[in-house]
Amino acid sequence: MADHPDVLDGPNTLIHLHSLHNISYFLRDKRVTYTAIVRDPIERFCSDIAHLHNALLNFSEVAREDFLARMPWNTELKALMIDDSASLDNLLEMAAKESFFRFFYYHFFTRSYARNPFQ
Repeated sequence: MADHPDVLDGPNTLIHLHSLHNISYFLRDKRVTYTAIVRDPIERFCSDIAHLHNALLNFSEVAREDFLARMPWNTELKALMIDDSASLDNLLEMAAKESFFRFFYYHFFTRSYARNPFQ
């Protein structure tokens, strides 16, 4: 947005954003309509687990180890999350048993997983 402010000057600009950042300072002088779309929580959970699994498969070994060391997951889930042959059904079943995922969005939006997720 900072590199292409002209895009915001169009008559109908749609910004699809997944971010924890406040972008309102880019839009101060604009006429803005904000909309939030709330997804089905089960669909969202399935999508998040699939994306997390795929991301972990593409992390460097050091990044993967660092990330997994901070997760309070059981050893079996950690192993499954980095198994490229793991089925989504198995991942979902194992993740659903983890108390961490009961409060996943709290952890995500507060970044508490970087500290102690159960403080």
